[in-house]
Amino acid sequence: MKSLLKFGFIASVVSLAASITHATGNAIAGFAAFMDEALLFKREWLKILEGRIRANKGKYHSNLHWLISVFSSPPYGSGGEWMFDIEKLMLEEPDRYFFAQVTTKDNQVFLPGNYVDNLKKKLTKLEFNVEVNGMRLT
Repeated sequence: MKSLLKFGFIASVVSLAASITHATGNAIAGFAAFMDEALLFKREWLKILEGRIRANKGKYHSNLHWLISVFSSPPYGSGGEWMFDIEKLMLEEPDRYFFAQVTTKDNQVFLPGNYVDNLKKKLTKLEFNVEVNGMRLT
């Protein structure tokens, strides 16, 4: 997963006690994870990440407890298609899963006035549709 750091990030949130435990050689257990550019994250890595989220049941009462947050552009290939599984799970269990698809234009109020126009000049039509308009290829 080291190569992923060039393009995005994963932050695993752990307690100080868990960090100290990890320093002594025991397994580290987090209570939340935040992932950016998840289109680069492989489905098989997700199993490992989910296995690390094993904090104390009943000890904490927070929406962040056991949270895995995923942020990404739509995937260009099959590698990031697992993100859309979350959308399906939300339909089955809306109290447990949440999926929202947003586009660059949804965030436009925070961007320079010429930002989208500049991207349109720099990106191919396909790149612009995926990165700016949020088009899914599958």
